[in-house]
Amino acid sequence: MLKWRLISISVLCMGGTGLNGCGKSSDGIPSTSFNRSADYEDVTSEISSLEPLVKFSRRYLCQDARIVQVSFMDDDILAELATNNNTETVVMTSAERGEPYAGQGYVLSGNGEQVTFKRPGHISTQCKAN
Repeated sequence: MLKWRLISISVLCMGGTGLNGCGKSSDGIPSTSFNRSADYEDVTSEISSLEPLVKFSRRYLCQDARIVQVSFMDDDILAELATNNNTETVVMTSAERGEPYAGQGYVLSGNGEQVTFKRPGHISTQCKAN
């Protein structure tokens, strides 16, 4: 049955108009018309809807001897914290650029060489990039 469908499609494409009916010109080169402005708008809307990418990752050594691994995203609003020996990821968000990141009880202030880190049920601690 599949062979019959393929044959019937081929016959319909060739029927009466040669290859012109199948999106090809008479010289066999595919003929396609583009609306360039629509194509550009489609691509730019797809790009803007993509998830943020990792801008940089840092490992911090904290005063309480904890090691904190954080990936900062390029939108400066999201950060991912690796927890439980890197077996879990906590997504932390910031209300605005430059504001602390927070998520699931964790709070992280800063994103440079020094940060302040607070985990649930504990006091804040200073951490340095390592």
